[in-house]
Amino acid sequence: MFRIFLSTLLFFVLSMNAFSQTDGDAVEFVGIVKKQVANIYENPDEKAKILRRFYRGTKLIVFEVDEEEWLKVKINNTKTGYIKRDDVDFKNTLKKEAIKNSYKYNKVSLELKSVIERFNINFSESMYFQQEGIVPQFEYMDLLFKDGFLKAEIVYTTKTKFENERTAGKENPFAEELKDFIELLFFKMMIYEAEFYRINLYKYNNNGKLEEKVLYATFEYKYDDEQFKVIKNKKGMIWNFVKSNIPLEEVFKYYP
Repeated sequence: MFRIFLSTLLFFVLSMNAFSQTDGDAVEFVGIVKKQVANIYENPDEKAKILRRFYRGTKLIVFEVDEEEWLKVKINNTKTGYIKRDDVDFKNTLKKEAIKNSYKYNKVSLELKSVIERFNINFSESMYFQQEGIVPQFEYMDLLFKDGFLKAEIVYTTKTKFENERTAGKENPFAEELKDFIELLFFKMMIYEAEFYRINLYKYNNNGKLEEKVLYATFEYKYDDEQFKVIKNKKGMIWNFVKSNIPLEEVFKYYP
């Protein structure tokens, strides 16, 4: 039973279109017209045909940013058009970082959140958890881009059946699966073009009654076009090029 579960998890990790740089489905978010009257154009050009006029306070579904100047929006859920980015406000509909970052950045952030959530559900609803009462989990913290680095900040933690159960030092039977999952996250991040990709892995440090996050491990990959052609077609190959501050075989050997 245990080996069957491991095989199922491995299939899950490798079957989510990890090795791809394509954009996939669009990411939709909500903006609010801030101009008294804003035009919706057929093309991203102020000389283009005006399809509609929206007034201040109107909510719009935005699903594409064109060169940071124009936003592609839905009209009545059937047509699409373009509005000047300066005519739309996001401060009441998006987190601060989503306002200043590009469409691809927001897409990667949502991709990471989604795949981590699916990973956690898969483990927490497993027969293994019902029998053993402990499984690994991840928590999404943040995605940052600065000085050529795209950095994902994630917490490595556990889920237990029993409150206050001590997990630190317990051997983790899913070390290989978690290594595969980190590889998956790297490939998801590569939707966004950067020179370096880094995953900062945190864990909770019990400090009396307070739980604080401390940096546990870091993984860093420098992007190279020719290298990518090789590693995307062979599971695990990326680890030949990733720098880690902790030996890879030690990172997930134990629960945090």
